[in-house]
Amino acid sequence: MTAEYRKIPALVDPHVHLRDPGATHKEDFYTGTSSALAGGVTLILDMPNNPIPTITNTALLDKEKI
Repeated sequence: MTAEYRKIPALVDPHVHLRDPGATHKEDFYTGTSSALAGGVTLILDMPNNPIPTITNTALLDKEKI
């Protein structure tokens, strides 16, 4: 059996809400990135609308630990 494959560039989702930290009952880093990858999305940009927004260097360092 032969098949023809087409290559397409990876997809980017520039507007996701991972809800980590603070609202992981909705979605967390693991479930959000797993879902993105399953759909062919390899780059995401997390929006800073969580109870603890990632808008400072300190908040970013805290989020990297998750």
